Amino acid sequence: EAGAEAGVMTSAGTEAGIMIGEGECVNDADLATLETLAENGINNAIQGCIGDCFVPDNPSCQTCLQEASGLTEACTGCFVDVVNCTVANCAFQCIDSSSDACDTCRQDNCMTAFEACSGVTL
Repeated sequence: EAGAEAGVMTSAGTEAGIMIGEGECVNDADLATLETLAENGINNAIQGCIGDCFVPDNPSCQTCLQEASGLTEACTGCFVDVVNCTVANCAFQCIDSSSDACDTCRQDNCMTAFEACSGVTL
């Protein structure tokens, strides 16, 4: 696709990490990191930090995710926002974070804001 800077394969086998516009993750460093992490690396970072991220607006969530992912502070903030949104709106559906119900809930409630913040799709 035109404009593809970082190709990340999602669990559904579709390409992610595609720039969709301006955003906090649209820079060489974050796009390269996202490509290296792919979806599983991002998910592992989030799962490793879920204890810090389960409480909304906990500053240690940002710190944990930034250290675990290697993303810039601004880009990490977009991931913190999607985690907070998921906890607030999809906690029941995301007891199993790899379930279709969790993915659907997160897509319906959180990903539009994430894409607007980050400038990339996942």
